Amino acid sequence: MRMYWCKRLIEWTEHPSTAFEYACYLNDKYALDGVGWCFGAFDHPFFGTKIYGKVKKMTEQSLKRKPGIESYLRRFSREESA
Repeated sequence: MRMYWCKRLIEWTEHPSTAFEYACYLNDKYALDGVGWCFGAFDHPFFGTKIYGKVKKMTEQSLKRKPGIESYLRRFSREESA
């Protein structure tokens, strides 16, 4: 989930540096890990796009292909927390 939301910040902001600032703030506030990975650190360049550049995009469809995502969502969904 972290990768999905962190990469969405790239879409939701006007510049990757702004997205990175938001991601660092959220990382520091909520003790998340791997912010640099979301911006392409430790990864090879991918096909360039207007929003992501050479950073690999993550979509909802690619998130759904992650192993164990269904159990993760059931465990942390609002319905179960209520």
